[in-house]
Amino acid sequence: VAAEDSQQALKDSLPVDKKSKVIDLSARDLVTLPSELFEYSQMEMLTLRKNRIASLPAEIGQLKQLRMLGVSENNIIELPVEICSLEHLIELDLRKNKLHRLPPEIGRIT
Repeated sequence: VAAEDSQQALKDSLPVDKKSKVIDLSARDLVTLPSELFEYSQMEMLTLRKNRIASLPAEIGQLKQLRMLGVSENNIIELPVEICSLEHLIELDLRKNKLHRLPPEIGRIT
């Protein structure tokens, strides 16, 4: 029940306006990302620092307007190849994670 309550609190903390350009979910003790997050198609900046996220879902590729993704200080082991489809991404902060390798396609991000 506590996990369900924390997931509901997280959903309630997301902006009401689905056109929000900036979302900060830092230090929320997240292990996974709420699926509702991927409904913010205009988002340009997503900060997920200081959580316990082990992997980013393939749905991250749906955030086509994303310019900055901050996922430092998590437990990320590898990135989904879909991150390489984020054409507008200019900043990807992966510091203090447990990355073993990057997708070979990462070189396509310009």
